[in-house]
Amino acid sequence: MENGHCIDKRKVCDFKIDCPTPGGSDEAQCGTCTFDNNNGTLCGWEDRSFSDLNWVLATGATNMGPSSDHTTGNGFYITVPPNNLYKFASLRSQTVGPAGVECQLKFSYYMNTQTTMNSSKISVYIRNENDNFTSFTYIANIYHSTGPEWKQNVINIGYQSRRFFIEIDGIPYEKTAIAIDDVEFYNCQSETAPELGLSINCTFENGWCNFFQNTTADFQWTRTNIQTSSSNTGPNFDHTSGSGYYVFIEASSPRIPGDHARLISALQYPSSTAQCLTFWYHMYGSDIGTLNVFVQMISTDLNSTSSTFVWTKSGTHGNQWHRATQTLYNLNSTDMYGWRIAFDGVVGDGFLGDIALDDIAWSPNTICSAEEITTTLSQPVASTTYPPTIYDCNFECNCTCNWKNDNTTKFTWTVTQAMVWSSGLVHDSDHTTGTTFGYYMYFKTNSSVKLNDTARLISPDLISTNDEKCFRFYYRMHGSNIYQLNIYARINGNLGKALWRREGNQGNQWLVGRLSLRGNVQQTIGQPYQLVVENIVGKNFLGYISIDDLAVNSGPCPISSVCDFESSEQCDYINDPTNIINWKRSQAEIDSSFPSIDVTYSTSYGHFMLLKDKNTTRPVYSRLITPHYFSTNGSCLRWYMLLENAATLNIKIDAVNILNSTNLYTIHGAYGK
Repeated sequence: MENGHCIDKRKVCDFKIDCPTPGGSDEAQCGTCTFDNNNGTLCGWEDRSFSDLNWVLATGATNMGPSSDHTTGNGFYITVPPNNLYKFASLRSQTVGPAGVECQLKFSYYMNTQTTMNSSKISVYIRNENDNFTSFTYIANIYHSTGPEWKQNVINIGYQSRRFFIEIDGIPYEKTAIAIDDVEFYNCQSETAPELGLSINCTFENGWCNFFQNTTADFQWTRTNIQTSSSNTGPNFDHTSGSGYYVFIEASSPRIPGDHARLISALQYPSSTAQCLTFWYHMYGSDIGTLNVFVQMISTDLNSTSSTFVWTKSGTHGNQWHRATQTLYNLNSTDMYGWRIAFDGVVGDGFLGDIALDDIAWSPNTICSAEEITTTLSQPVASTTYPPTIYDCNFECNCTCNWKNDNTTKFTWTVTQAMVWSSGLVHDSDHTTGTTFGYYMYFKTNSSVKLNDTARLISPDLISTNDEKCFRFYYRMHGSNIYQLNIYARINGNLGKALWRREGNQGNQWLVGRLSLRGNVQQTIGQPYQLVVENIVGKNFLGYISIDDLAVNSGPCPISSVCDFESSEQCDYINDPTNIINWKRSQAEIDSSFPSIDVTYSTSYGHFMLLKDKNTTRPVYSRLITPHYFSTNGSCLRWYMLLENAATLNIKIDAVNILNSTNLYTIHGAYGK
């Protein structure tokens, strides 16, 4: 009741204001909330915790939590304090709904987990009126650390035919508080046309983006960052980074042949120009069914949907990711409100039929290229999966994650997307998605910069240990006057010598970079340091440097077909037991008579194998032996070498069960510098 007028109770919290005067009282206590009104309010949210751990209203700084709220910096938020007993606190909304197909729950959260062992998380569930609210359905888990700042999270609720309520469980660790602010039920009204034009570019790294489950289908798509549960079907890793998320249909029981799962995008504006849809798919297994793609057009009254079949694949296509492109035409009509993409996964004849999707991108006003690309399981970087850390950043958040620009330099790195000129020329794409919609870090020279001007990006603190650790990244250095990209370990504010360096034009392509941190950080065990990625400007503005997909993993750097000797394991190369003196893994900075830099890092911290005898009056023979390799019809061996003082280098093959070696290559004398 408002101003003496009554409304049906089912119109309360239905995401539509039925009482506009004086202030929409029928929707005021329904969950959308900054928590700031009336000197702190919960807007209908209720703590329903079962223990002494509770959600509480707070302002200002809290223990292990934020220093202030997200909305204004001096308002209110709700929080759960740190806890070491794996308890959880439950927060429940009022009964709301029904909800339209594009309904989302948005909120800002704070969860500054300091280590990878921290098990803090936020879990979100939905309870539906269909079963009298007795059971619940999980819709999201949030594990990602925000660092010392607030971040927004978006959770797809999707179509709900009946009323429901949301439960949010906060599960803090002993050194982490959890906080939530600025909650919003977005695009949820079931009888009002949803917003048009929400982005349908998605890597699935941070959720479902603006893709929604079609609840009228037989089952739903699943999002994961691990191998699917059935052997001999589905991918081992995602396409984006090799350690991220993708979506797939699970063909195992209770699924039966012919079952459909449909994933539909947010609605887009009608268009008379061509649009290019790009996505990556994985269809591997003896029972693979079909993947269909439709364009669905929604009428202006929202009561009818027409589907146009635009793409299909059936059967197994090998254990690899494939890139698909499809140009979409005639996306307009006189009675059309909007259009959307529908991915329809169809179960095949058995459980070995998991179909996966990743890296969906849409390019407006573009006709697709017909190029076909695959990503196979043999790629060395993508085949290794690492747990996420606070150092990882693919910049798809349009932010720098937990990395910070150095404010003591004149210039900074900038998060950007590909630049498309008026001519239609694509200047660049990111590495994460391989599309013009992905984000990366960028430093472009211009007429205002001078030689040796610098920009630096700084990581969160790392701790020096005796354990193997690897910094992985991708870089692009393109232009006729590119100068330097350097990586340092900053200790107590001092950069010291570069650990890794590249100079000059490296071509218009993304290249992988790896830096082994053990043995390259000259400091006391237990001492903190930061990684610094530095760009130094060349003699003019003709060039740019980009970086993407920064990550740190415990253990050695990923196995590669190239042995760079940066791992203490030396790629399983061994010395011949009969050697008089042995090859040794060395660093340039150890001895002034050594090479001044290595090839891998182009710095004095890189490693190489060295054979050196102080007695130069006698010949010494010493063999370095590789691991065993399988026979092939032909292979290429490449290496870098430096020979001094009339040394001789022989490359030989020792075949199994063959007594004598075969000499492939000999060089004598001085070589290299």
